[in-house]
Amino acid sequence: MNDRLLRIGVVVCGVIIIDKTLKHGESAAIGSGDDAVIPVEDFIPADKPELFLAKEDGSYAIRFDPSVMSGWIQQNREERQNLESFAKNRPDLAIIPIEETTRGVVKIGGTTVLFHFVDRACPTS
Repeated sequence: MNDRLLRIGVVVCGVIIIDKTLKHGESAAIGSGDDAVIPVEDFIPADKPELFLAKEDGSYAIRFDPSVMSGWIQQNREERQNLESFAKNRPDLAIIPIEETTRGVVKIGGTTVLFHFVDRACPTS
C-alpha cells in the first residue's frame, strides 16, 4: 500500500475547479456523468472512464488515450516524458503506471488535469 495519496487539480479556462485528494483505492473517472470526478463535457470514454486507475496493491496508473489526450509525467525530478511516448505502439489506450514520486499533466480538450502525490494527513486526536 502506498504511503502517499494522489492529489488532482482540474483547471478549466485558467481556473481551478477541483482540488481533490483521492482516498486509498479510489479511482478518478472522467466524463460528464454523475460519477465523474474529472468533468469533461462531451467526452464519452469507450468502456473504461477512469483517468487515474487505482490498483489492488495501492498503486495507480494513468489510462491514457492518445487520440484525445496529451501531457507529460516526471518521476523523481528526472526529465519530463511526454505521455504520447508511452502510447507510441498503442493507437487506442495505454496503461501507464505511476509511482509516488510522479507528478504531471494530462490535457483533454480545454481541461487540464494536474497531479502529484502528497503525504497522508496525520491522524487527529
